[in-house]
Amino acid sequence: MIDFILEYWIHALFGAIIAIIGAMYRKLMNKLKEQSEIKSGMLAILQDRLFQGCTHFIRKGYIDIEEMKILDSLYESYKQLGGNGVGTTLYGRVKELPIKEEGG
Repeated sequence: MIDFILEYWIHALFGAIIAIIGAMYRKLMNKLKEQSEIKSGMLAILQDRLFQGCTHFIRKGYIDIEEMKILDSLYESYKQLGGNGVGTTLYGRVKELPIKEEGG
């Protein structure tokens, strides 16, 4: 009789542990999906800002040091999040522009 009770409790305990592990796994997967969506959104925003900034300076024909620092920061964040392609090409074109002193 005691063996039957012990076996029943062991099965119930393992069932509960499996259920808890499953719930934790589901929660972790939802969190990872949310982080992936946030990363995609941030990448899209950085890509837009990089595109806008690069096209502005390419049209202007030059860039100053402070503007270049800001653009460098945008590009580094963009690259770290996995950005490439058009953003990298435009950034390369801006890096080739002449650097002028601020206000001049």
